[in-house]
Amino acid sequence: MTYLFAAYAITWLLMASYMWVIGKRQQKAMKEISFLRELNDE
Repeated sequence: MTYLFAAYAITWLLMASYMWVIGKRQQKAMKEISFLRELNDE
């Protein structure tokens, strides 16, 4: 039972870290898009 709990915890930890990385990438992409929009408006 302990082995299953450890596998479950590791799986959720991997999923959470993947979602965190995706969120960081999205923030960078949104900053670049807003910067390009500012350049396009000028």
